[in-house]
Amino acid sequence: MVNQNGRLGTSIFFWCENSGFTGERLAKEIEHLFKQNGFSGQIRVRYLAESVTRRKNFGKPADFEIRVDAGEELSSAEKILELIGKSSSIKKEEFNIFKVSEKSKIPGYVSLFFCP
Repeated sequence: MVNQNGRLGTSIFFWCENSGFTGERLAKEIEHLFKQNGFSGQIRVRYLAESVTRRKNFGKPADFEIRVDAGEELSSAEKILELIGKSSSIKKEEFNIFKVSEKSKIPGYVSLFFCP
């Protein structure tokens, strides 16, 4: 979740196995963009194995995707897209917003996927 002060809750920026270096580079670029623009909170860039995306309860993400809990985090996704719009590498229109039906066990959790 992103509050008015730019505080970002726990977020994981995943880059998918099938995207290789490109996905990792894009995830790190957006992480840097967040930090440059004063967003605080815990952001981690992590590798996502293809075997995980095949799990029925996980689902294969779109090329670029933001997963949020239905509810208050939807406004966070919109703020995240606004910031991503400042990136020259990815257009915010390329991102799909996926509302997770089950509430995350981590308050304010948002995940981004970089799987081109």
